[in-house]
Amino acid sequence: MMISDTQKLLRCELESLKSQLQAQTKAFEFLNHSVTMLEKESSLQQIKIQQLEEAQEEEITDNLVNIQKMQKTQVKCRKVLTKMKQQGCETSNWPETEDTPLGGNGSWKNDLQKELSDIW
Repeated sequence: MMISDTQKLLRCELESLKSQLQAQTKAFEFLNHSVTMLEKESSLQQIKIQQLEEAQEEEITDNLVNIQKMQKTQVKCRKVLTKMKQQGCETSNWPETEDTPLGGNGSWKNDLQKELSDIW
């Protein structure tokens, strides 16, 4: 049985179409795999972003707490300094010794030490 030229030509076109279809299928599979990998990478990146945002939120909260503590300490220091100025307690007037006269104006030193211990 002889195969005509038309049949040979049709068979060649059929083989060519099969090859093209196989190539397109492989390309589609590759692209599908790439999209899947990109989706996974995107999910991982989103998780990392969320973790970084949470870590920054915690850090910001910690910093705000520290700032508030520092502000409270600053207010206490100002109060102590104001009290010292009101009582005329310049450092040059401070007694050299730890002894304070009984019943005198020496209680400011105890008050000052109490205030300072509250700060620290």
